[in-house]
Amino acid sequence: EWRQLRKIFITKQKKLLGKHVCYYCNKTIFSDVTVDHFLPRSKFPEMALKLDNLRISCRPCNSSKGANLIQPGLKHQNTIISLNLKYT
Repeated sequence: EWRQLRKIFITKQKKLLGKHVCYYCNKTIFSDVTVDHFLPRSKFPEMALKLDNLRISCRPCNSSKGANLIQPGLKHQNTIISLNLKYT
């Protein structure tokens, strides 16, 4: 189910923008496109398969984010936000 959703999301985003752009650092991604769960799966399992919770991201941003939130448009090293809230 996740692989199919991921493929649909990547295709939809490329059609929308004409290219893959990282949600977090705004760089164009030419290879190794990753799909991030904006609200982390570990903390919000009910959001894991929701399209509106997915974001295209580059590997460095996705890897450094982990189970945290990162503000979009900023460099990934210093923008991790502690996530201590529950989605309602």
